[in-house]
Amino acid sequence: MKYTLYNNSLVMHQGGARRQVISIDADRSWPAYVMYPYHELYCTRDKRALSDAIGYDRTEWLCRSRRTILFADTAGLLSQNLQSTHRELVEKAKSIVRCDHISAWSSGSGEELLLTEPYFEWGSVEFAALHQIGIEAIRLPTNLSPYCGRWDPTPGAKPWTYSYLLGDIAASQSLKNVESRLAGAAPNAPRWNDTSGVRHV
Repeated sequence: MKYTLYNNSLVMHQGGARRQVISIDADRSWPAYVMYPYHELYCTRDKRALSDAIGYDRTEWLCRSRRTILFADTAGLLSQNLQSTHRELVEKAKSIVRCDHISAWSSGSGEELLLTEPYFEWGSVEFAALHQIGIEAIRLPTNLSPYCGRWDPTPGAKPWTYSYLLGDIAASQSLKNVESRLAGAAPNAPRWNDTSGVRHV
């Protein structure tokens, strides 16, 4: 299926007021993605919610939604509400590593996973320390990472955030499966900052 997402306000483009829009291919219905808290911010599928005011360029957010859907579909995960059941894992992880932009996901077999996307790169020390307290983690390929903070559309630019998916030891096989699927898809996925799908209408 294909979804169309609009900037919720107008932008000036080539001398006129235009609407930014992106069409995104997806495998599942929209609710599978909407619990990711940085998806669909400043954008909308609802034409009735569109403003005729001149606002800000939302290319960053349109591309973020594209990556969110591509990540979820490729990994086979569903976005979830971050609830109290996730708090123990969150607090354990925070005791070892820097976490930011935390979101909850579930695998097809029901394991609860956390995605954290900090402005800090983890190394072998952090992964080993997490393992010591019963947490397994994988790093996502950049072009399949939902958040990718500090927008820069320049080809070859890199985001300032890194994306890590983690779960308890019982979820280690699910994490390995996700890692394998993402690694297989990454070479053919668009650049994280590819704007070719963003149109002005």
